[in-house]
Amino acid sequence: MRPEVSEAASYGAAILTGVGAGVFASVDEMVQALPVRDVLEPSPDGRQFYQRMLARFEESIQALAPIYRRIAGSGRQPDKP
Repeated sequence: MRPEVSEAASYGAAILTGVGAGVFASVDEMVQALPVRDVLEPSPDGRQFYQRMLARFEESIQALAPIYRRIAGSGRQPDKP
């Protein structure tokens, strides 16, 4: 779903505030009130590409894990005067 508004994050925050304040009974009710420009559907053609990219991302996480562990285990910074 792509909303009509250009500042969707701010709009979402305002609507969630409305749910909290009782303007809407629930987030589901609020979603029904949203003006929607169009609905974006995933492209089946892109699936293989994104699966390959996900595999590369997961490989990079595995490759970097030992480095992250060394960084985490190297202690904290000395206190500043």
